Amino acid sequence: MPRLFTLFTTFAMLSASLVPVLSLTSGIYTICKVRGDRFCLHMRFGANEEIQLEPPTGGQRQQWLVTQVGSEDFILMNSAVGCQVTRGSKDSIDVPICLGDLGSVVTVSQAPGPAEDAYFIDVPGATPPRIAHDTFVNPMNATFSETNTDSEGIYTEFRFIRVSDSI
Repeated sequence: MPRLFTLFTTFAMLSASLVPVLSLTSGIYTICKVRGDRFCLHMRFGANEEIQLEPPTGGQRQQWLVTQVGSEDFILMNSAVGCQVTRGSKDSIDVPICLGDLGSVVTVSQAPGPAEDAYFIDVPGATPPRIAHDTFVNPMNATFSETNTDSEGIYTEFRFIRVSDSI
């Protein structure tokens, strides 16, 4: 019996060490969609342009310096271009853009459901506030969801994949 208890204790300790840390903290991240095609936030055209969603490349244009300024408030700055996520309009489509000198604090909240490391990204003060990806409206760019907010599964959930702890 003592061996069974030791085996169970060892298994419990190993399982606890394998559980991922779910809290989002400051660092450098790649920010990718959780469901559907795996696309990541990408700065193809540089500062003062819209944010694209493209397949993962591992390059700096898909790396975001995430700085925590409140419990759910963050600044997202692209590490290659040095611009911050804000809300703007480009070609008659309301899209998230990345400005070099102006940015805004975004709210990152944990999405409900089984994926505990999935987050929504909101730009406060904007209607609609939640960043989404509508492949029918614009397959290349991130957009803002304009669907009924009471429906489940309509918003894009993002996973923040840590690249580095240092900023």
